Amino acid sequence: MKREQIKMHKDATKYHRACAKFLRCPPSKAAIRARTLTGLPVSLAISMLKYSPTSSARLILSVLNSAVANATNRDGGADVDELVVAKICVDRGPMLKRHHPISHGTAQAILKRTCHISVELKSALAYLQDHKKASGKGRPRKKKS
Repeated sequence: MKREQIKMHKDATKYHRACAKFLRCPPSKAAIRARTLTGLPVSLAISMLKYSPTSSARLILSVLNSAVANATNRDGGADVDELVVAKICVDRGPMLKRHHPISHGTAQAILKRTCHISVELKSALAYLQDHKKASGKGRPRKKKS
């Protein structure tokens, strides 16, 4: 292999991350929006989030824009057109506990949930290579005799 090919292959395995913590959005609602974005090119994912009416889409969009900025500004910069959303993790954060008074002097608990969102971007070439490796795994099929 030539040196240029080896250098490109090393750069293809890089990923760029961004995360936001303690966001006031339930993780179940953010995860629904995040599942639709994995594997999409960055430009398509940004346009989908811009025109989505949910509050979780606005939060994911800010994290995605931060990951794109990290990719373009670090290590000589990456081409935004070649980036793919490799992974979006939505994890549970701490809950804010409030109480609402109800009848007979009792109180009902109100749980205001928070979440942590992290986005990982890869080049399209590296993303396809990873999925080729992953698709070959699993239980081998039995041969019919």
